[in-house]
Formats: sequence, C-alpha cells, structure tokens
Amino acid sequence: QQQQQQQQQQQQQQRRQAPPMESPRIPAASAAPTEFNVPEDAPVDLIACQDCGKSFAPPTYNKICKTMNNKGELKCIAMYVKKRKVFNSAKVRIQGNEHLDKDAQKLAIKARKEVVAEKKGLKPKTKKKSDKWKAESNNFRQAMRDNRLMEKAKKEGKPLTYYLD
Repeated sequence: QQQQQQQQQQQQQQRRQAPPMESPRIPAASAAPTEFNVPEDAPVDLIACQDCGKSFAPPTYNKICKTMNNKGELKCIAMYVKKRKVFNSAKVRIQGNEHLDKDAQKLAIKARKEVVAEKKGLKPKTKKKSDKWKAESNNFRQAMRDNRLMEKAKKEGKPLTYYLD
C-alpha cells in the first residue's frame, strides 16, 4: 500500500511539473467575460450528472443537476427534454400593428396561416368539407331507406308513397 501511495504521489508531482500546453489566444475584445477569476491553465474538475449524462463545473452542477423546477423535475432533465415553441414572427408583427383592431388582427393571422399552408403544400383544415360530406352521406342513407319502403309498398300493392311519411 505504501508503494502504491508513493507511486501516486510521484505521478501527481510529474503532472504538476509538466509544462502547460499552449492554447490559441483569443483577443480580449471578442473574449466572453468570465464569472470566475481562474487562471486559464488551471485544471477544471467536471462532475458528470448521472441523470442527463452531461458534465458540469461544480457550481453549475449544483445549480442545474441538484435543483428541481416548478413541476418537480430535475432542471437538467427538463432543460434537455423540453422542445421550444416555433416562433411566429408574422403573428408578432401583426399583433404589434396599432392600425388593426383585435378582430382584424385575428383575421390577418388566420389568412397568414392559410398562405403558409398553401406554400408548404398542406391543405388547411376546413369544416365545410366535413359538413358537406356528412350532409351528402345522410341524404344517401335517407334515399336508401325511402327506396326500401317504396319497394315494400310496391310488393304489397299499395301506393309508392304509402310508407314515406
């Protein structure tokens, strides 16, 4: 055990004595401001999160992986699972137009969605087609019922409109 400890100490001393690797210098104007006053060549110990699989510096790890969000989920998991909502710039532009009232804004947004759907080759959902289909289907069923009743009246020798009221 003593030999292992001595070997470990020697390895640590060798690491400390190794010359630092030169990294490309970034001009001060484009460098991002740092939150900590840590020398550039100081080693950063990263902690791997067992939940999300990412590695963080200790303060960030405590801030993200150890705390819960308002839904009771770990922040690190919620941050990478959550999908961003698509930003609709036309909607913002229309809503910001002070020359349009609320109803005109809603109509403009609806028209914009239809234009985008046409460009993408998608057909906008319309209730008229489903209502039209339903009406045609009901008319067809009624015609089939009437036809059956007329055949029944014909077999019995009664007038064709006998059962149709």
